[in-house]
Amino acid sequence: MEKTAPLLRTLLQFSRCVCFPPRCRHCGAVMSQDSVPLCQLCQSLVVLKPLLQRIDGLPVTSLASYNSPLFSLLKAWKYRKDMLAADYIIRWWQSAAVLHVDRSMVTASYPPVFWGKSLLRGFIPARVLAENIGMPLSIPFCQVMPRASQVALGRQKRLLSGFRGLVYLGKISPTMIIVDDIITTGATLNRYAHVCAARGTEKITALTLLRAEE
Repeated sequence: MEKTAPLLRTLLQFSRCVCFPPRCRHCGAVMSQDSVPLCQLCQSLVVLKPLLQRIDGLPVTSLASYNSPLFSLLKAWKYRKDMLAADYIIRWWQSAAVLHVDRSMVTASYPPVFWGKSLLRGFIPARVLAENIGMPLSIPFCQVMPRASQVALGRQKRLLSGFRGLVYLGKISPTMIIVDDIITTGATLNRYAHVCAARGTEKITALTLLRAEE
């Protein structure tokens, strides 16, 4: 029985590769190995392209654009809980973000997410990224009321949407870097920066993984 177990595992792995071959999360090409989420071509397209923007005075640095294969990995992580994609993003983020983190900031934070949404998903991508820039994490607010999804909203409606039901937890810091996975209009980052500033944060910057192209 002990001798047949390794053979059985090998047969199961072979049949899985034949029936469900590993595919690149970005272009869909069949790959020879399932230890990485991107094919070699798509891996070569993952390039650090930092851009500094100012959103109503808030300095926001984004590290790559929506055109990057990182966007496909982010969707696989957020909506399919693809941990291979998550590991790739986190490793790339750790190596890239360290070059653009303002070390004068005391803590890192992320825009509040409705607790029900985070409970349903099981994780918050922005929080995971904030935990992986080598700074203490600050969670000064909790969102206790749901906010309508912004996925189908245009630019103007996104700018008009805001946080609902924020509860202050009393952990604000004098300086803070706000981390998010994506910046589109910058409305979420800007509003959160204003909320923190109203509670006493004097210096705020923001850092995101991806940005929408104009």
